Amino acid sequence: MAAGRDWPNYLGANGGHAAAPSGHELVEDFRDARLVWKSEFTPPGRNQTTRYGEGNIIRYRARSWAGGEASPVVADGRVYLYYFDPAGERMLDYVDESIEVGRAVVRKQWHARADDVFLCVDAETGQTLWKKRFPLAGHNSFAAKGSYTHTPAVDDGILIGRGSAGITYAFEAETGRLLWRGGIGGGHAGIIIDGVYFSPAGGGIDVPLTAVDARTGKELWRIAGTVGHQSIPVRWSHGGEHYVIAGNSAGKVYCVHARSGEVLWTASGLGANIHNLYVDGDHLVANAAPRGEAPQPAGYRITPDGLEHLWTLSAERIEHDPRRTQPVIANGHAWLRCDGRPSRLIVVEMETGRITADVSGPVGEFLYFMDGMIIADQDVSHSNTNLRMIIADPNQPRSEQDGFTSARHRQTSGYWPHPFRHALFDGRIVIRGARGLYCYDLRKPAAE
Repeated sequence: MAAGRDWPNYLGANGGHAAAPSGHELVEDFRDARLVWKSEFTPPGRNQTTRYGEGNIIRYRARSWAGGEASPVVADGRVYLYYFDPAGERMLDYVDESIEVGRAVVRKQWHARADDVFLCVDAETGQTLWKKRFPLAGHNSFAAKGSYTHTPAVDDGILIGRGSAGITYAFEAETGRLLWRGGIGGGHAGIIIDGVYFSPAGGGIDVPLTAVDARTGKELWRIAGTVGHQSIPVRWSHGGEHYVIAGNSAGKVYCVHARSGEVLWTASGLGANIHNLYVDGDHLVANAAPRGEAPQPAGYRITPDGLEHLWTLSAERIEHDPRRTQPVIANGHAWLRCDGRPSRLIVVEMETGRITADVSGPVGEFLYFMDGMIIADQDVSHSNTNLRMIIADPNQPRSEQDGFTSARHRQTSGYWPHPFRHALFDGRIVIRGARGLYCYDLRKPAAE
């Protein structure tokens, strides 16, 4: 795996759902993707036995117990995943007697506590490199529609993740050696910028932006009310310095020096950005509509002096739900999936706001970009991973694939607003399934 082709956090390396260029030519139909490895067993993200009751038990028994809805991340030739493994005393000991013989539940799902587990596998082979288990340190979360979610972050040789009972762990990424643990952080994902770990922490709509030294766990600084509770901060680099950008529900966006905590600028007058901001280079996409109104995606240029507004798409032009349909920024364009029947793909030139394409067809809920292809995921909240390859021509996006193709493994999913993200790197995609991590090679075979 070439250097710099990582997917180190929930939103990818650039914060815009785009993989670093690898120079590979990719297949134009996901049916041509090749399954190259499967990891050791990892549990599915969620089950819904508690939502639908006893009649749903048999279906979800086949998927095993829920292990949380964290997504895989990739760095330096290694893939990482957090999950919890139910353990300890069961909350409902009577389930053995209450369920008919032959319809036994997955008994582990009724444990009150859980082990926190961090797994590292080789990105080329799927072989386990290390696994760390912390007995009874977590909470067994099996909510009706979802489960506990926190995707780790990895950078500069350090992996940081949060367990299901609120404990944050930091590891030496190569060996798994524990560097520190503590009760800091929160949110559904984190990011490491210039040796500083950021993860939303606290309750309410807007939560503090908290900076923690990634190697020691020491809190460096904190700014209250700066991050929407369903988002994670993003990285912006300029002039050799590294900054963290975060938005909140009050229409403000903050740019803060990652290590010192010095506020470079604050932009006001944007919309409610409870969900994620998206960055690629000096471009940013955010919501321009106030809270409670239909979302309006807007493009901005990031400068040392603030945000320069470039364009806004009206709510009449685009039906867009930021919880489920989040954009890709790549090659100077924003790619937005629009709700509606049929769904549409709108492509906007970032600098000018010119709409270069507006096409109908099967687009999916979530989009990724890698090596000239848009990879569309049909429905990220209801178990199946159905993918479609779209040629990322900004003037004429098109697909040689007729509809969506299901990944060839037993399925699982997260649930909105924080469903699974797949990890894309070096012409490949890692998908969390119901029995493990699965890696598909999307590169076209070399000509014979």
